[in-house]
Amino acid sequence: LAQDLLPDHILSRSILAQDRSSMLYSDSLMCGHLFADVVGFTEMTSNMNPSESFIMISEVFRVFDALCDAWGVSKVETIGDGYWCAVGLESKATPADMSRLLGMALEMQAVLSTNLP
Repeated sequence: LAQDLLPDHILSRSILAQDRSSMLYSDSLMCGHLFADVVGFTEMTSNMNPSESFIMISEVFRVFDALCDAWGVSKVETIGDGYWCAVGLESKATPADMSRLLGMALEMQAVLSTNLP
């Protein structure tokens, strides 16, 4: 599973080894992942037909994709009504990368709180 979720530059640090000295700590940031779930989406769309709910989540994800571009964050995947994105996939993440990821998360919340019914 780790090989599917983590970039090669992290796996190469022997994160899977049992040696505690190879563990990652907050002062040696490598990557950051953001998993966002549209809370209440199922209930919100329960009275919609499937095409309407698909259009709604597609619009949300289109906005999230634009936010990824604006914040310099990499989209990883959408899973149902969940959205997965990350920083540090190509090279070691920096504190600035983590700040961008957090900024995007806050903007995602703001978008959802003002634009969903």
